[in-house]
Amino acid sequence: MVWYCIRSIDADLVLVSEEILSDINRLESSSQQIEFDEKNLRRRIYDAFNVLESIGIIARDKKEVWWIGFPHTKSEYVQRLQKHRKELLSRIQKKMNFLKEIEDQYLDLRNLASRNQKSERPASVSSGVALPFLLIKTSPLATVEIDISEDTRLIHFEFNGTPFTMHDDASVLKAMRFQAEGRPENVNEIILDGSHLMSPSMQNAT
Repeated sequence: MVWYCIRSIDADLVLVSEEILSDINRLESSSQQIEFDEKNLRRRIYDAFNVLESIGIIARDKKEVWWIGFPHTKSEYVQRLQKHRKELLSRIQKKMNFLKEIEDQYLDLRNLASRNQKSERPASVSSGVALPFLLIKTSPLATVEIDISEDTRLIHFEFNGTPFTMHDDASVLKAMRFQAEGRPENVNEIILDGSHLMSPSMQNAT
């Protein structure tokens, strides 16, 4: 009964003790007459838990107890913990990278707004590019066919087998920031980023 309760992973120490005493009470009420001191038995149960905890078979936090396992399974438990820790660290790193990307985008937009404010030319839709936008880059020799729907909400590009790259406004603003900081190698990484490369087989996508 003790092992069954502990193996439930999230057991209460008092609950385990009560179940043990309940089993003994059932035995006492049967044909087998067992005499015992309840206080002494309860103390012995806690002593047993202390021993199991000291040799690393269980772990306790106040009144909660967790099954860790016998020495031959302890390494598996450690491996599971290490795997779980690695997964958590990976998730944290992804969130940190995402947060850094958001911060960079905010910085780029703020720099763009400051640059526009300092510009002597008045703002004009015809002389600028509105956000958001999508930049498509391909070979100057490519034959590109463009079909725009009547409501201008749908645009179809046909590159006739020529590879092309697509860049959103965030990547273009990032390239502008790297260029201003004198980091042309980083600009090339953005422009030539394979994640934006579209193969000829995808060129019929709308």
